[in-house]
Amino acid sequence: MPTPAPLCLVQPLSGSSVDASPSPASIRFGNFELQCDARRLIHDGKPLPLRARALSVLIVLAASPGQLVSRQHLLETAWKGRVVEDGNLSVQINALRQVLGGEAIATVPGYGYRLTLPTISAEASDANPA
Repeated sequence: MPTPAPLCLVQPLSGSSVDASPSPASIRFGNFELQCDARRLIHDGKPLPLRARALSVLIVLAASPGQLVSRQHLLETAWKGRVVEDGNLSVQINALRQVLGGEAIATVPGYGYRLTLPTISAEASDANPA
């Protein structure tokens, strides 16, 4: 029996209508593929250089596409129990915007961020080729 593909494990947003199950191992948006299990972002078949924290933030945002994710939730998830300054999150969001494009992540002042790119699990797109 084949082993199932690894999944991205992220904390679901509390009070969210998002399915609390783990995210797919790979999520596609535009020409990008976020390979959660390998912790890398691919663009047009080539890996992009992103730091671990930026990838962690992107994984959390991609697990809740189109939904607001609070700054607090991102800090707790990407830095797992470490005390960090709020500015660290802004640095990671800016790094992601440089790679994904300025409109890919919306800021909701005083609350958090939202991934605006439409996402699909790579497994779903592989099962339903266009």
